[in-house]
Amino acid sequence: MQVRLDMCLEWVLADHILTAFNVQQETPIGVLRLATQRNDEGRPLIKRGSDPLIEGKVIHFEVVRAHRGQGIGRSLMEAARAQARSDGCLQLRSRIWYTEAVANAQLNLSVGAMVHPSLVDDSAYFVIPL
Repeated sequence: MQVRLDMCLEWVLADHILTAFNVQQETPIGVLRLATQRNDEGRPLIKRGSDPLIEGKVIHFEVVRAHRGQGIGRSLMEAARAQARSDGCLQLRSRIWYTEAVANAQLNLSVGAMVHPSLVDDSAYFVIPL
């Protein structure tokens, strides 16, 4: 089965799927989907001078449970940082439901993310300056 993952939203400038594979078994063991965007839908542009600020937004991030704790998530996050920098992003942002994804939240904190808890649910925005 082939799946097409398009982000044809006007505020998304690029869509990247970063994948970690188990080379011996030729199977994916981790994935991070990164959108390079000007801003979220319906939000006014934030500008520096006349240029809109660009950010990388982690849309999906997951490592297969049996392969967690081996540095795969950290490697995917570092690859996302490098891609976001290459795309001209000012920051890398993700939203995490920290009561459900404790390891993901801890990983973000360990790579220097700043955190802003949501006032409406058990999520938080994690922002890594680039």
